Amino acid sequence: MKRKNASAFLLIIILSATMLLSGCGGKTSNSTGVAKSAASVSASMVVSAATPVVTPTGISAVMPGSPLVSATPQSTGKKLNIVFVGNSYTYVPEIPDIFESFGNVSVRSFTMGGAKLSDLAPIVESFKDEDVVKNADIVVLQEWAAGLPLDGDTSVDQIINAFGKDKKYYYYCAFMNDATAETIAADRDFLDKRNIELIPTWFYNEYDGPFLQMPVNFCLPNDYHPNPFYGYAVASTLYCMLFDKKCKDLPYDMIISRWLADKTNDEKVEIIQGIQDACQKTLDKYNSK
Repeated sequence: MKRKNASAFLLIIILSATMLLSGCGGKTSNSTGVAKSAASVSASMVVSAATPVVTPTGISAVMPGSPLVSATPQSTGKKLNIVFVGNSYTYVPEIPDIFESFGNVSVRSFTMGGAKLSDLAPIVESFKDEDVVKNADIVVLQEWAAGLPLDGDTSVDQIINAFGKDKKYYYYCAFMNDATAETIAADRDFLDKRNIELIPTWFYNEYDGPFLQMPVNFCLPNDYHPNPFYGYAVASTLYCMLFDKKCKDLPYDMIISRWLADKTNDEKVEIIQGIQDACQKTLDKYNSK
């Protein structure tokens, strides 16, 4: 019996170590939260957790997001409850954390490295009677790794049914530059049928022009994941859509302190203003259609 217990314990250690090295692109979440198996996850455990924990399944319900820096809320009143559902294209660029740092919002996330929405849908559904799902005002979806699921995939509808059709839904599209007019039209139709609003930061070739002109890389070094510059762009665009703000009016201390510490003041201004201008141009173009 002792030998069996020791073998089982060793297997758990090996599997846990494997998961720490896996995920989307070999990255693991650096967000504050907890990772639990689908069978054992519970809302009370997740909400109270403060330290990432990885189990052999690697399934995570990450919440709440921790602000990168403290920020003064833009306005007073009831905070909007925002829930992000996605994978490492959401948490590696720190989109939930950056978004929450703008203030006046409470952020939760369901994330798993390398996951598709079809992987996350049953996890979200298991929380449908918990406050994190019932009290959500806004739900932000992100599919693996870019683009949208096919119409035959019912995972989006499953997630919408769990949260409720009375919630407002947004879709964040990661880098996706290889598409035809037919593909773009089909994806737009997919969103429109479900009343899902597109976050137009980077949608195929349609809104990427201003970002391609930027003197900054939007990917991590030697990695295909978006970096927090891109995360700031997505978070800024969504925040301005929700609160009718201008991108230039949003705080940026989290980017300055963490990613531009080695730059001169002139370089910092050029990069930050460039991102804000690119976000505003894409948002203005989107709103004009």
